Amino acid sequence: MQNDKRKSTGRHIHLIGIKGVGMTALAQVLKARGNRVSGSDVRDTFFTDAVLQRAHIPVRAFSAHNISRGVDLAVYSTAYSEKHPERRAVKKLGIPSKSYPEMLGELLGEGKGIAVAGSHGKTTTTAMLGYVLAQARLDPTVIVGSNVPQFKGNARIGAPHLTIIEADEYQNKFQFYHPFGIVLTNVDYDHPDYFPNKRAYEVVFKEFVKKIPQDGFLITNADDAPSRRIVHLAKSRTITFGIAMPAHVQARKVQTARGGSECEVWCEGKRIGSLHLRLSGAHHIANALAVLAAARQLGVPYAAAIKTLARFSGTERRFQKKGVYRGALMYDDYAHHPTEIAATLHAARAQFPQRRVVCVFHPHTFSRTQALFKGFVKSLAIADAAWVMDIYGSARELHGSVHAQDIVEHLRKRKCNAVYVGSVATATAYAKTHLQKNDLLITMGAGDVWKVGAALIKKNIFLK
Repeated sequence: MQNDKRKSTGRHIHLIGIKGVGMTALAQVLKARGNRVSGSDVRDTFFTDAVLQRAHIPVRAFSAHNISRGVDLAVYSTAYSEKHPERRAVKKLGIPSKSYPEMLGELLGEGKGIAVAGSHGKTTTTAMLGYVLAQARLDPTVIVGSNVPQFKGNARIGAPHLTIIEADEYQNKFQFYHPFGIVLTNVDYDHPDYFPNKRAYEVVFKEFVKKIPQDGFLITNADDAPSRRIVHLAKSRTITFGIAMPAHVQARKVQTARGGSECEVWCEGKRIGSLHLRLSGAHHIANALAVLAAARQLGVPYAAAIKTLARFSGTERRFQKKGVYRGALMYDDYAHHPTEIAATLHAARAQFPQRRVVCVFHPHTFSRTQALFKGFVKSLAIADAAWVMDIYGSARELHGSVHAQDIVEHLRKRKCNAVYVGSVATATAYAKTHLQKNDLLITMGAGDVWKVGAALIKKNIFLK
C-alpha cells in the first residue's frame, strides 16, 4: 500500500466518537493525508482500539478538557448531539466542526469517488471492491464499516485519486456525498426510528442516484424490485447484475457448499468464466457480481477480477468462523435485519446440512424490532433453535413497547425451539448446558452477542 505523499497541512483534527468503525477509518485516512489526529470516546473496549493504537492515534475518554484552541477542526460522530460536552466546548471556543458524513463527503470529492450503498451487503461489497482494485494496482483509498483482515483494519490507505466508501443511508448521510459512481446492492426498508415508512426510505436512494454525473455509472441489482424502480432516475450509464432476473452481469448455476460458493458468470449473453468464493451464500454471489461490474467500469478486466475474488477472505462478523466448543462449530455474524438473518441461516444450512443450526440472536433497537417483527420471527424460524437476548437499544433508544420474549412466544407458535436468554452471561451459561457436539452455533446481531462465543471458546482455541 502507498500513502499520499502530499506535504503535511499541519492541522490538528480531533474526532469526537473516534472508536466507531467509520470514524476510526476516517482518522487513519486523515492522518495519512498529513494531519495531526487525536480522538475521544467512551472507555469501553472495541476492536478499533487496537487499530488506533497501531496507527499511533491518541485516544482519551470523553471530556471537555480534550478541546483546546490548539484544535483546528473537530469532526463528530452523528451519534452525539450538540449537548455533548466536547461539542459544547468546540462551539464555545469557536472551533470549526464537521460531522462524520460531511468530512467523508470531502474525501470522496478529492478524486473519483465510488459509494457502495444499499440495505444489505454493502460492507462486504465495499471490502471486495477495494481489494480487487488494490490488487489491480489502482491504489484506492477504502473506508469500510468492519474489520477487513486483508486490509489489517477497516481502512486501506491509498492515493486520493480513487476513494471507495461504504455509504450509510441512516439519517440521510447521502446528502453529503457526491460520487462519480454508485454500487447499489438492494433497497429493503430499515431504520424505522428515522424513516417513518418505506416510501421515505426509498426517497433518499432515489435522490442519491440522481446525483451521479452523466459520465459516471450506476451498478444496480436486477433481482431487487425497489432498485428496479430507482434505476431510471440515473443520468449516467447503468449496469445491472443479478441471479434470477436478466442482467448485464449474471450468475448461473449458483452453488453453495462447504468452503464457499461458486457460479458461472455471464456478461451480455457470453460466458466469461467461473467464479469461486470463500464466502457462503447466494447473497455473496450477488455482492461479487456487483463488484465485477464496478471494477470493469474502473478498468479492471473481468478475468482479473474473478481471479482476485477467489482470494478474498471476507470481513469480520460476516458468517465468520471463530472456533470450536466441545465439538460444536462457532460462527459469528452481524445480521440484524430479517433479510440478512434469513440469508445467513440459509447459507449455514447449505454449508452444514448435517448439523443442528442454533442462533443466539441479539435484536437491535426497539423500533426496528417492532416495525419488522413478523420478518424477524419468520427468518429466525429457519434455525433449528433460536436463543433470544434482550433488545439492544444502543445510544438511539432507551425503551420500547416490544420485548425479546415476544419474539420467543411467536417463534414457539411456529413450533421453533425458542428460548429467552436475556443477557450475555445467561446466554453463555445456557449454551454450556444445551449445546450439542454436532451443533453449529451462530451468534448474531449488531450488539455484543459475539461475547457469548468468545466466552465459550475463551480465545485460546480460535480458528483462522
